[in-house]
Amino acid sequence: MGHSGKNWLSGQVCKHNSLFPRWYACSSDRWQRHISCLFFSMLLYIAFHDCNNGIPLTYRTDRNLFDLCKLQAKNMAHNTTIRELLFADDCALAAHTIQEAQHLLDLFVAGTCRFSLSISLKKTEIMFQPQPHSSYLPPAATVNSVQVPVAEMFCYLGIRVTCKNTLDDELTARLAKAGAAFGQLSRRLWKDLEIRLDTKIQVYRTAILPSLLYGSETWTPYRRHIKKLENFHVNCLRRISNTRLQDLLPNTDILDRCNITGIEAMLMQSQLRWCGHVHRMPDSRIPKQLLYGQLTGSTRSQGGQRKRYKDYLRLTLKSCDISNLTWDSVASDRAKWRCLCHS
Repeated sequence: MGHSGKNWLSGQVCKHNSLFPRWYACSSDRWQRHISCLFFSMLLYIAFHDCNNGIPLTYRTDRNLFDLCKLQAKNMAHNTTIRELLFADDCALAAHTIQEAQHLLDLFVAGTCRFSLSISLKKTEIMFQPQPHSSYLPPAATVNSVQVPVAEMFCYLGIRVTCKNTLDDELTARLAKAGAAFGQLSRRLWKDLEIRLDTKIQVYRTAILPSLLYGSETWTPYRRHIKKLENFHVNCLRRISNTRLQDLLPNTDILDRCNITGIEAMLMQSQLRWCGHVHRMPDSRIPKQLLYGQLTGSTRSQGGQRKRYKDYLRLTLKSCDISNLTWDSVASDRAKWRCLCHS
């Protein structure tokens, strides 16, 4: 049970019909935000503890990541359900059908009523991601008989998620933000001939590349995506180093002059570091379950397939001369894996 005011927050735990002493937290208490997140987690638990709807997932972390046949061993594989993705006070509900999504939404509304909270419809949206080569049908869901707006794209944790489930829109936004940041420094920094080149490159690494490659450790890029990023990267380096196209210098010479690697190498490095971090997570963490698992009862259609994250990771390991059979044993040692990623 909890109560809140303008400058205070209080709560009381009830267990087996026994009330524990009430606690209080004022607005100046640095732990108030953590207590609020704890309350929200309690809300989700109470709302969905008897619910089976969600995304069923089968995973197994004791064998090779790329050996999907291991998931057929029912006695060794584990099953879980991905239902809510929680970050602070933001929550994304996932379901296979619109009926299941509506059921989860109804349970969530009932849970907020028990905690005397209300849902902001301005911040609530629903999205439908169809299967590959399937037609798109706009979903319909309601909250207290009010239609929930349908979104073809929304931003979650700074990354754009689209109904097409592709990287194109996110990449366009990343290029636009990085280009805007680069243009703002053009007159004061890039065109200033009195500033050393290594200083400009250091600012470029710090201010431009993070905007361009934000969230790139989770990307599954195709060759066309890497080509766009490489073109932007090299064009920026040409302007920084004051190199004209008429000089006919190849891209490799531009990279050597600026003492910086290409975008593809940066993508590989970020993906390897992220996969090593996920591998060292406990088996109960959702990122590790998603990396080592697949949808329960899922099959891939014949013909051309969309590239999966595991497919790109396999190519990255091969390009870096890392065995896909023993990479997890190396990644268990954080210091050794970090040195390998930077080498």
